[in-house]
Parts: sequence; structure tokens; C-alpha cells
Amino acid sequence: MNYVRFGDRKGRASIFQIDCKVVENAKISANAFKLVLKSGEISSAAKPGQFVSILVPEKTLRRPISICEINRENATVTLAYEVKGEGTKWLSCCKYDDRINVLGPVGNGFILPGGVKKVAAIGGGIGSPPLLFALQEFAKQGASCDAYLGFRNSSHIILQNEFEKTCEDVIVTTDDGSNGNKNFAINPLLERISEYDLLIACGPEAMLKAVQKNAAEHNLPAQISLEKRMACAVGICVVCACKTHNSEQEAYSRACKDGPVFNADEVIFDE
Repeated sequence: MNYVRFGDRKGRASIFQIDCKVVENAKISANAFKLVLKSGEISSAAKPGQFVSILVPEKTLRRPISICEINRENATVTLAYEVKGEGTKWLSCCKYDDRINVLGPVGNGFILPGGVKKVAAIGGGIGSPPLLFALQEFAKQGASCDAYLGFRNSSHIILQNEFEKTCEDVIVTTDDGSNGNKNFAINPLLERISEYDLLIACGPEAMLKAVQKNAAEHNLPAQISLEKRMACAVGICVVCACKTHNSEQEAYSRACKDGPVFNADEVIFDE
């Protein structure tokens, strides 16, 4: 099927299953690629923090990948992904004009609350791409944006130029100092945390825990995007269940449908 549109009776945004043409699929770091797909439907509907789920030939489960950028004028969707297994290896071999079956946009994303004037984004590795889309949208709404991005080493740095086009400050760190700034992304943020009205983050769980802790200590709103294994991507299989709580009780939420973005104070991390 080339095109399927899903909706629900509550009037929420549609999810499309559609064959998208590959416009670009270029290597951007030691093991990361930037994939640009043509889709007027997904590019029109996508919101920052959402993702798409890609069908890989001869594989039962789709591969979820966060949306990195949207160009509504050109009807394109940009994804950034790392090659980690057979599915992403297949994806890295796709060429211009190939067709890829995509389900999306899926999930709940980042929002800019009223009154927020300055936002800091904290990204870890391949968790950085969805933050770019979010900051681009926030900047259009008048917010001032900074980014703190951490990578394993200099050969794994991605999207620095793209962040610099949107942000006032972009601080890039590496675990080994190979880019001249050995640190964790959270540390330079903490030196300036009082400047911000909102934190957004995506990356390894240890980093998200640190964001959650420091946001609470500074009474600062924070939104975090969880990186979870996902199978169905639409909330049916509950493989991506994560522990959350509201004012009354603990519960399990589905990262693919209830998230992947949550208010930081909602998430309960394992000790």
C-alpha cells in the first residue's frame, strides 16, 4: 500500500503510512547518516519531538527514528541515524529515488509554554537530532535558544553547523576531549542554568537523570525525550513501557504514544 492515513475519534493528528522517495542519504560522521525523504503529508503534520517508524525489508519490526528537520516548503523530512544493526545498515545503503515505507509522524513532542523566553537544549550523541527541530520551531516563536551537545569523540559530532544557524550559543563537548573540550554536556549548562526558562533534553538515561535532578533543584521546567526500544510505535505492544507518575499515583506510560517526550518530573527512573 503506497498511502494509508490513520486517525482517531478524538480529533488528534493523523498518522500516515506512505512510501517516501529518498532525496538524500549522506554520511555525516563516523557512523551516522542524514536521510532526507520526500513527503508532503508527514512534513505538514510533524511536530518537534515526534518520530517516524521505517519498514525494513524482511524484518518484522520497524525502526523508529526521530525527526531532525522539516522543510514544509519543499515537503521534506530529515532524519539523522546511526548504523547499529542490520536495519540501519540497510537504510544506509538506500540511494536517491529509492522508496522507503514510513509510518508517521508518531508520538507526542516538545512544546513551548507561554512566557518562555530562553531555552536550553541538552543532547547526548544521536539524541541531538530531535532537539534541532524543536529549537528551530521555538526560535520561530520568538524564543532565544542555546544548545549543549555531548559526543563520544570528535568523529561522532553531528549537526553542529545546523544548530549554530538556530542557536545563539552552541557548546559541543566530547568524552575524550578530542574536539578540545573534554566534558559532559550537562556541566557547562549548569554554569548558566539560571539564565533559562526551560530545559529540553534527549540522550542517554544518565544524562536525562541529571537534567531531571538539576531542573528540580532549580525549580525549572524541563521536558525530556526517552530513548526506548519500540516495536509497534502506536501504543499496542507496550514494549516501550516506562514508569511515570502524576499527582496521585505511579503508572506505566507508553513511550511511543504517551511520549517520547514527557515533563521531566513525570518520569521515574530505575535506581
